[in-house]
Amino acid sequence: GNLKGASSDRRWQKLLRDFVMYESAGPAAGNLSTTKRPKAISDWIQSKKKAVIPSLPASYPDQWAAWWDALQPKWRAGADGPLSKIVGEDAEWSSLHKGGKSGFYTIVVSLGWLVHTFPIAARVWELVEDVAWVLSKL
Repeated sequence: GNLKGASSDRRWQKLLRDFVMYESAGPAAGNLSTTKRPKAISDWIQSKKKAVIPSLPASYPDQWAAWWDALQPKWRAGADGPLSKIVGEDAEWSSLHKGGKSGFYTIVVSLGWLVHTFPIAARVWELVEDVAWVLSKL
């Protein structure tokens, strides 16, 4: 519903356009791992108020980043550094290549809350750019 309105920033708007393209290609529906998923996301999934942005704790950016890290394929994991963007020939994306309401959609919606609630946090925009990069590879 209100994804576009989360931010007018061009990086966010481009991510949304790329997400629409991804979904229109008809990826198989699937469920993302719930490992390290923030409670705010679990609560939202169980609630009936899907269009409402929940109130988020100050720790939500860190929680979200930890979940995003946990969702990544093993080859992207750095020791403590940034996630790898060197895509090998055998690189696979099965942990993230999931369509439907329980798939990448949940990443985009919950990232939208982040962008809306913490619009000036540099970390948030690093996450937006990484999510957009992953979307471009799926």
